[in-house]
Amino acid sequence: MIVTRQRMAIAVLALGGIFLSLYLFLFSLGVYGELACGGSGGCDFVQASVYSRFLGLPVSGWGLAWYVAVSARR
Repeated sequence: MIVTRQRMAIAVLALGGIFLSLYLFLFSLGVYGELACGGSGGCDFVQASVYSRFLGLPVSGWGLAWYVAVSARR
């Protein structure tokens, strides 16, 4: 029973990660024009950073792939 709760918690967290990573990935592809973030406005600054890409792919794309892999694992 504990294992089932742990798996459900992992699935819920992975699903949240999928939605967040997908949102940021679509922004980096140009689908969204503006990010909805707090009053600081630092989201655009971070997305335009040199460190926002790894091996030519946005870091959010790597995160999306990771969360999909975690949620697909049984």
